[in-house]
Amino acid sequence: GPIWLPHWNGSGSPEADRFSRAAVVGMRTSHERGDPFRGLFESLAFWTRSNLSEMESLSSRRASRFVISGGTARFELLVQLKADILNRPVEFPDLPETAGLGAALLAGIGAGCFSSPGDALASIKAATRIFEPDPERAAWYDRLYQQAYLPLYDALKGIHHSLAGISGEMDPSVA
Repeated sequence: GPIWLPHWNGSGSPEADRFSRAAVVGMRTSHERGDPFRGLFESLAFWTRSNLSEMESLSSRRASRFVISGGTARFELLVQLKADILNRPVEFPDLPETAGLGAALLAGIGAGCFSSPGDALASIKAATRIFEPDPERAAWYDRLYQQAYLPLYDALKGIHHSLAGISGEMDPSVA
C-alpha cells in the first residue's frame, strides 16, 4: 500500500524539521478505498518506531515494555500495527481518560498523597490487554520500514524546503 510521511505540521522528533510536509507515495489505481488509511496507520507506527529507535540509541538501552494509551489506542488495528512494526508486545491498559488521570496523579504527588511517582503509578488499577507481534508481519514490516519509510524523509527534504521557500515560509537561500 501507500507510504505516508505524516508531517502535517512539520516534523517533530527525530528530524525536528518544521519545513517538512506530509506526503504520500506509492498510490496506484489498484488500491482500494481503505488502503490510504491503513497506509497512514502503518506510517504512524513507523514514526513511533523511528522515535523509539532514536531514544534507545541515545540511552544505549532497549525498552523492555511499550505501553500505549490515549484516544488513538482505541483503534485496535493501530495497536496491532505498532506491535508488528515495533516487533515487541504492546500493552494497552483499559483507561478511558489518561490525560485527566495523569493530571490527578501529578496533583496527588504535589499534594503529598503519594511519596513518589512510582507510588502514584502503582495506585492505578486497570485491566491490560497485550498485543503480540506476528513474526511474519513483523519481518515484512521491517523490510518496508528499512527500504521505504526511513529513506522517505531524506528523499523529500529538499523538495519540502523548496516549497517552504517558494511559499515564503523560509529564506529560499537556506533551502
